[in-house]
Amino acid sequence: MTMKTRKELACPKCSHKQEVMVWSTVNSMDKEASQLVRDMKLNIFHCEGCGSDAFIDENVLYHDMEHKYLVQYVSLGAFGNEDFYKRITKRGTLVMDPISTGILELTEGDYFKNPHYVFSTREMAAYIVFRELCAEWGAD
Repeated sequence: MTMKTRKELACPKCSHKQEVMVWSTVNSMDKEASQLVRDMKLNIFHCEGCGSDAFIDENVLYHDMEHKYLVQYVSLGAFGNEDFYKRITKRGTLVMDPISTGILELTEGDYFKNPHYVFSTREMAAYIVFRELCAEWGAD
């Protein structure tokens, strides 16, 4: 499921405040949001006051249900935040609650516990294109 929320943010250049859409999860079935990820235009603040653009550094999870993989963009804020790591095991897999674990076992969603972590939107876009090419051209 694609998840986004409206937040009031201030422009880092001119301090103009406005509401913007901030994405936290993108499902590949949402073609508009998926294209924003590929174009590296997701979570971009375009100031109505001065016209400048700024990146909104928030964690984003990309979920491709068809090809069964996840990509987790780790924001700079999360990178050094101890709370972020409480949801990740020492091996880098996600900590799952019992209800989610049961659902995933029924849906062959084991891949859900093992996201591919990236640290830039460029890396996220490149990995998604790579996985799409693997699905199209890769050996069985």
